[in-house]
Amino acid sequence: MENTERIYGTVNNIIFKNSDNGYIVFKLMIDEFNDSIICVGNVFDIVSGENIEVEGYYDENGKYGRQFRVLGYEKSAPSVEERMIRYLGSGVIKGIGSKLAKSIVDKFGEDTFKIIEIDCIRLAEIRGISVKKAKEINKIFMEQKGSRDSIMYLAKYDIGVNLAIKIYETYEEDAINVVEKNPYALMNDIRGVGFRQIDNIAQKIGLSSNDVNRIAAGILHILTALSMEGHVYLVQTVLEDAVSEFLEIDKELVDNVIKNLHIRREIYVDTIGREKSVYLEWLYKAECMTAKKIKELTNEGIEIKAELINKKIEKLEEEKRIKLADKQKQAIHEVLKNKLAIITGGPGTGKTTLINFVINILKEDKKQVVLAAPTGRAAKRMTEATGYESKTIHRLLEVKVMDEEKREYQRFEKDEKNQIEADVVIVDEVSMLDIYIASSLLRAIKKETKVIFVGDHNQLPSVGPGNFLKDLINSGKVTTVELKEIFRQSADSHIAIYAHEVNNGVYPDITQKSRDFFFIKRNTDEGVIKIMKELIEKRLPAHIGCEPKDIQILTPMRKHILGAENLNKIFQDVVNPSDINKVEKELNKRKFRTGDKVMQIRNNYQLEWEKLGNTGKDIIEGQGVFNGELGEIIDIGENGVVKIMFDDDKVVDYAGIILDEIELSYAMTIHKSQGSEYPVVIVPLLSGPDVLMTRNLLYTAITRAKRMIVLVGSVDMMHRMIDNNKIESRYSGFCERLKESNSKI
Repeated sequence: MENTERIYGTVNNIIFKNSDNGYIVFKLMIDEFNDSIICVGNVFDIVSGENIEVEGYYDENGKYGRQFRVLGYEKSAPSVEERMIRYLGSGVIKGIGSKLAKSIVDKFGEDTFKIIEIDCIRLAEIRGISVKKAKEINKIFMEQKGSRDSIMYLAKYDIGVNLAIKIYETYEEDAINVVEKNPYALMNDIRGVGFRQIDNIAQKIGLSSNDVNRIAAGILHILTALSMEGHVYLVQTVLEDAVSEFLEIDKELVDNVIKNLHIRREIYVDTIGREKSVYLEWLYKAECMTAKKIKELTNEGIEIKAELINKKIEKLEEEKRIKLADKQKQAIHEVLKNKLAIITGGPGTGKTTLINFVINILKEDKKQVVLAAPTGRAAKRMTEATGYESKTIHRLLEVKVMDEEKREYQRFEKDEKNQIEADVVIVDEVSMLDIYIASSLLRAIKKETKVIFVGDHNQLPSVGPGNFLKDLINSGKVTTVELKEIFRQSADSHIAIYAHEVNNGVYPDITQKSRDFFFIKRNTDEGVIKIMKELIEKRLPAHIGCEPKDIQILTPMRKHILGAENLNKIFQDVVNPSDINKVEKELNKRKFRTGDKVMQIRNNYQLEWEKLGNTGKDIIEGQGVFNGELGEIIDIGENGVVKIMFDDDKVVDYAGIILDEIELSYAMTIHKSQGSEYPVVIVPLLSGPDVLMTRNLLYTAITRAKRMIVLVGSVDMMHRMIDNNKIESRYSGFCERLKESNSKI
């Protein structure tokens, strides 16, 4: 093609990638002009930070603007001068940024390091560097000689300065040797290093695509990636096919490495049903431990006379002025007479009433009852509903700060050697428990302790691996009380009624007059956003007297015009508009201001917090803020420190890179809302992929609303979701292990 151009630069950010056909959209940083362009085309196996030369032409896209269409490309190693610029501009030398680093190397070329080392005064020839600053640069430069040699050497393999520093800090003088012999070791030893990044380095080193270390890393990479999608194991034949295709190698090579990894106990091969299955080591141990503990708990019953339970129920009915249905009384008997029991049911079926009666009966019997839930918000709800303190599972297990050197990122003080002091442990929102957290909890529970699990198995499964609650129920090995009859506000509440209809595949009658369930039809994204603004600013506050901050938008998607990211930008200005009395801070194109609703988006075991004690005078201190916790920005200091008060009243200071761990929460995905309830919920329903728009996603959204829910969008989309009862199956051997009388545990 005529008029093509060749452009050299660094891959700055991969915006979109289709792994099937190689189509990719990425940002290319052109160092020569200190600017970036958007590139599109079929480009395979590039990673952020990689130097490439692209050939193609500029194209005006009506929707996305000017783009560079890539027709061909070549990868290249950075020159010595480029490596020097990267090193000096990385921040390792205080006072030198990327622009000044380029000016220094442009001036002195390949002699730059020699000049800094033996003739540093010459640096003052460059604008912006004084003699004093030149001497300071020399001092820091000389202190870094040991690490610098390794960092510069590693740069020829296109290893960035920040990663090279981590490599040197991990392996010290052995850094180069480790990287050249087995770069895949970095995936185990350095946090945050991914397979594609290391595979790219290995190619530059010249390692064979059939290298056993590469195959082993590929196996572990795929098992880890699938665990993030909820799978506990993978059938061996499926794994072999996946790894063979992913690494573009012969399938027999994969089989041999699986055997070696199993011998080294880095993975476990077991038989589930009739198929050989492959586990990551930690998931195998978690699943086996959980099955073993469940069997221990179900092997024993508790002798409580029925007459005694009936007397206590009658007494509580009088005190609370509540008349239980016969089925509720029967459920209390079942829960109390078994060592391990499950209470499951949808909204309005009386789970809370049942739990309260059970707790009161146990308390009257002088039993020490401990309450817990997976998230801070769920624990707070449990406390409000029962009148007794509930803790997050992490807090109950006394999670400790991770040890970077030992790569122990989550450790609990409570375990089989230091167990929880309790006669009874009651855990709510158990559908949110993955197999690892379930195993950690159960190993910390004494053999003689009674356990009651509470949850709704029709909600979305846990974000982490496994399907703990559903597997537990499906095994048939645990006493399960399923509540189906609607008690709460049954006469006039459509939230509970329609939630059950949706769960049963029935379309709600949206033409029926309701006080708490509404559907507003709109057929465009803009129309949906416009009516949501009206609802939040005026209509809902006027109709039911709620504050705009009490209204929670729950959306199926994250990336979309109706996704959480875009809606947060819009509704920040609707709910918490800019004001002369509010302080604002901008971070990576994100704006935060005092009064903003925010959410923690990853577990951080090191974050320190403090809160007022029960007396209102003493201050309690602790560590750890966890994924999904919600709060409000109460202050932004002049130094940029953002102070957040979370729902459980703990106050945390955020600064620097830690601010990446919070995001606005005016809108959130339905998945993120699990374990929470909100006074008013708005759900935009207009479009989305079938794999996402499912019945249990809609059911979960509806059951988050306490006083009112408003669905906005297409009735047809709601019907499609109700019809789509396809639940993505997860590879889990937990149910099978419970069913086996002599399971390998």
